[in-house]
Amino acid sequence: MGTKKRTADKKRLAEIMRWFPEAFTKVFLFLMAGIFLFYYHDNYLDIVWAKKTFFQNTALILLLLSAVFGIPAWLRTWKAKKIRPVNLTDLFALIFLITIVLSCIMSQAGSEAFWGNQGRMIGGCFLLLCLAVYYIVSVYYKSSQFLIWTFLLANCAMWVLVILNFFSVDALHMYENLADEQHTFFIGTMGNVNINSGYSGIAVSLMAAFYYMGKETVTKRCFWIAVSLGIYACFAIRSDSWLLALFGAYAVILVFAMKKRETLQKWRMLCLAFFCGSLAMKLTVLLESAAGGDHICIQDLCTQRLLWDVLLNSKVLLAELVFLVLLWILLKSPGVDFVEKHGNKILTGALIAFGIIILSAVFPLEDSFGNGRGYIWKRMLLNFKEFPFWQKLIGYGPNCFLQSMEERYGAEMRRLYTYPFLDAHNEALQFLAVTGILGVVSYFGMQVSLWVSCVRNRNESTAALLGCVGIAAYMLQGLVNNPQVFTTPLLFLFLGIVRNKMRS
Repeated sequence: MGTKKRTADKKRLAEIMRWFPEAFTKVFLFLMAGIFLFYYHDNYLDIVWAKKTFFQNTALILLLLSAVFGIPAWLRTWKAKKIRPVNLTDLFALIFLITIVLSCIMSQAGSEAFWGNQGRMIGGCFLLLCLAVYYIVSVYYKSSQFLIWTFLLANCAMWVLVILNFFSVDALHMYENLADEQHTFFIGTMGNVNINSGYSGIAVSLMAAFYYMGKETVTKRCFWIAVSLGIYACFAIRSDSWLLALFGAYAVILVFAMKKRETLQKWRMLCLAFFCGSLAMKLTVLLESAAGGDHICIQDLCTQRLLWDVLLNSKVLLAELVFLVLLWILLKSPGVDFVEKHGNKILTGALIAFGIIILSAVFPLEDSFGNGRGYIWKRMLLNFKEFPFWQKLIGYGPNCFLQSMEERYGAEMRRLYTYPFLDAHNEALQFLAVTGILGVVSYFGMQVSLWVSCVRNRNESTAALLGCVGIAAYMLQGLVNNPQVFTTPLLFLFLGIVRNKMRS
């Protein structure tokens, strides 16, 4: 009896020790999904530091508590030889961690490389905490409907604030210390328009995936409304990188949807959500113009060639409506059988052709491409060629992109653009410069390997679609955006959640 009691007590203690890290992880995820989006102080003047501080403080607390309760449990499993196997994603994460440490140690700007107190503020310490929370979440995350609804409601609330700013309504008084001409560049509670555009494109993509996976009518309706609202807000942000994320998301969902008529119907409804969000913005601008409105953000939208002249063009909106009607007719006809059988082959060919057209339009790359992106991309690669071999491997140091470019191109950048580039405006080139070949391979290796795992498990796990959509959306918007304190922690949390589900 004594032996049985001791065994039962040990099991109970193990369960308690396991419960605490799971509870801490849930609280942390709630804070990041529900509070992080809105956290700021000193209005926009200190918003980067505010977001960084919020994440680092909460991540450090999570790391400390998880170590206190998790390490004893890990030691017991190690003694019992029940350690979880390390998969390719975890291996890439480990290589990325080692690369960051080496890069900080070897950097010519060692203190800045580790602490990241300037510019984008993504130093080695910040990235190491991102990796720590990735691991903790991948081990201790438990599925939570509460977290999903928090994500939905928090993002809808954030988009409402964006839309209010679009109509020159400063509900949080964040514009008080900004000049009038800066009002078009900052919006909502996530910083400037580029950051908002990248983040919202990914958030809308995930909303679309949740809608597609939804089983209950109420759930699907809520997420469909969120997709429509999010697209309206994306137009209000007035930066077009969200299109890359959303295009990737819709393409991935269409690949999944080709299986049968019912799933194709869901994809058609997502197309309808895009049309409704676009049409609502078109009517908004027309009504404001007719009423003699002079909102500065609405005027700015009308100068955006891709968003206003192309996507919100009356002829394009009419073409979208015709497409939706034809798709509805197709889904009611026997022709849908042909789509189910050959649709993905046709889609693959169309995507390849589309990619070739885009590449031919971008290359040869001009300095003026993408508001100076062409200039900094080419200069960054030329600069990287001059790095010594060891620096090519581990980079110049996290958060040291400007320092890496300063000697060769600092004066030229200031002469041509009046300010130096703090980053490469491309995630791959950014990590190549600051963490080298090992850093960029391991960073993207985490994402690609996990994406492949989701593809392989697409028929066994509903979360696989979420992983495929989210990772594809993030990587595509990363072609023209940078890692940011606003988005990078959320990426690692998302990777940790997906890794957890794939492990399960």
